[in-house]
Amino acid sequence: MKRILSLALSLSLLFVLTACAAGGNSAAGSTVPGEDISYTGGGKGLFRSRSLALPGDPDIKYMALAGDSLILGETAEGGDRLYRFDLSSQTAYELEAPERLSIVSMDPGPDFQVCILNIEAEGSYSIYLVKPDDSMERLDIPACRTLEEELPYALCMTGGGYLLNTFGHIIALDREGGLLREFDCGSRLWGNFVDLVGSGGDEALVLISGEAGTEVWVMDAELQIKEKHSFPESYLDFYSGAGDCIYARDSGMIFRLDYKSGERQALVNLSLSKMYGSAFLPISEDCIYNNSRGQLNVWSPWDGQEPRVLTLAVYDQPMQLSPLVSAFNDSSPDCRIEILDYSVYDNADDPDQGLTRLNLDILSGNGPDILELSAFCPNFYSSKGLLQDLSPYLEDEEASGLNQSLIQLLEYEGGLYELVPAYDIYTLCGDESVVGGSGDLSLEDFYKLAEVHGLPALLGSGMSRAEFLQWYLVFEKSLVDHAGASCGFTVENFVRMLELSASLPESPPEGSGELYAELYTGKRLLALTNMGSDPVGTVSYLDAVLGGDARFVGFPTAEGSGSVIEPALRLGMAAGSDSKEQVWSFFSFLLSEAVQADRRLSPGFPAVEPALEARIAELSSHYQDGKMKFHTSIDGVPIEISGRPADSLTREKLMELSHSIDGFAQPDQAILGIVLFESEAFYSGAATARETAERIQSRAGIYLSEQYG
Repeated sequence: MKRILSLALSLSLLFVLTACAAGGNSAAGSTVPGEDISYTGGGKGLFRSRSLALPGDPDIKYMALAGDSLILGETAEGGDRLYRFDLSSQTAYELEAPERLSIVSMDPGPDFQVCILNIEAEGSYSIYLVKPDDSMERLDIPACRTLEEELPYALCMTGGGYLLNTFGHIIALDREGGLLREFDCGSRLWGNFVDLVGSGGDEALVLISGEAGTEVWVMDAELQIKEKHSFPESYLDFYSGAGDCIYARDSGMIFRLDYKSGERQALVNLSLSKMYGSAFLPISEDCIYNNSRGQLNVWSPWDGQEPRVLTLAVYDQPMQLSPLVSAFNDSSPDCRIEILDYSVYDNADDPDQGLTRLNLDILSGNGPDILELSAFCPNFYSSKGLLQDLSPYLEDEEASGLNQSLIQLLEYEGGLYELVPAYDIYTLCGDESVVGGSGDLSLEDFYKLAEVHGLPALLGSGMSRAEFLQWYLVFEKSLVDHAGASCGFTVENFVRMLELSASLPESPPEGSGELYAELYTGKRLLALTNMGSDPVGTVSYLDAVLGGDARFVGFPTAEGSGSVIEPALRLGMAAGSDSKEQVWSFFSFLLSEAVQADRRLSPGFPAVEPALEARIAELSSHYQDGKMKFHTSIDGVPIEISGRPADSLTREKLMELSHSIDGFAQPDQAILGIVLFESEAFYSGAATARETAERIQSRAGIYLSEQYG
């Protein structure tokens, strides 16, 4: 955290592109010299995308149209997965896929079916039909001479059967999967691209394109060639269309193409639109779906409006920020966020130059629209009128489901000036025989335990003096009151905690502090623990090593619950921004189901309670089969710990924890520095604990008065 003194002094100033598919490049397109390219629609080939976040964030590789929905395929270890995406509601659910599914290609077929070319575990090939009712039918592809030498890589389904493409041959199968005939296109293969396009009816097209141009075979209902067409232009990919129209891609453009005459109109300029990815699925020429980097995107023609650019100011960028901003930018065609890290302006001569520049930008009216507040004191910014109250926006947000304890924690003087989309929880737990069954651990109980067992045995060999004092500052809310510019270090509880800290090492021994191992062997009685990326697993193992039922009692304090959070992000809307609605669009995106349900985007505890409930349920499924083992060691001896199966009690503990939070895990670094510096006199014997507390009180009081008085 940046020194608050520097913050206050500064605040006083106020009051290409990659290939779009295999073989492509970023050139403008292989147009005929002198050709006057006409465009469909008014966008002149320029489309904007909106990324569609799906629950579980599947890595989409295959897609096909199935009536009013899409069938999506995800490549996954242990077997590919299938999803149905409803076009009207923009929602998806997972289908029950065959075991060890390994998709080669996916294409639409008649009657809203989708056909999948699959490779079986033993190396043979099969066809799966996905029906409108989500049922599936399997057809085995018979052995033939061509398949002994060439591998099929694409499948096309028509009313008459199936066509398999092996580059060198086209293999025709009837509706039951029986072999009908083979077509040799090997003489055209060298330097050529062979593709299949289904009509969704009784016809299909075989397209062979290369330096000599493009030849089109039109296949009839019996999968025989009924006519051929040719034209001089060559292409890299072909896609289904309506009537005599298909879509064709060269290196930089997608055209609407009349496959009989070769006449074409440009639909999408890939380079300008930055439309990359292996799939291209037009629902209409104003609504196109594709995938890029595993993400499902929907595209529409550019309406002439440039996206609004918002600036998000940070000081030392948190790791979680960039993925969320990227996800928002991918999903928002009308708004884009750019991150500006002001710490890059710091230098040896002026270590606070970045902070000064940030506040000068705000003063001049060129400040950011959004501030990431983890490096600052958010309430200090709020008190200076720099942050917008988010309460009215939240009131308009339908059933946001935000954790009410989190809202209470974030409130300041009747307003809500920051948003925390996800967080970790720090708290203290122990076995009931140690902490009792009351649900909390009082200061007097803690002092008695320390007297009987000693602080090192209570908190483990990895706890140092400085770390203990830091945690006590974090959990004990009564020591520092920023709003009142006052402190209370001369109280008896602080003096006693300071005295207890002397029994801890100045620095922990090397290799010490393995939590589960020390609890398991009885070398530690209390667990000061982080409930982070896998809170269910943490409870499972703590239950296992603490008598089967770990009691989360919180750190002992005179005031407060003893459970605090470490936010993944702390975001504020700048009061001076002229793009507040767009800023709230970003904040609303962070609270959306797609983001809140994604463990990579919202790690730990999601802020929205239904997402937390779903997170707990999903993680609990991994702690059911008795096979979850935690491997650790102590003093070089290996230890294997079996987790306790997650159940309703696990859920209750985690939900209660999320409702008990009332502080932040980040202490005021200036106050902490004063405490640690003055405590050295006590540890060296130069002052008593009482004298040290009075010295801390004096210095901390002066600091708070100067900064907040």
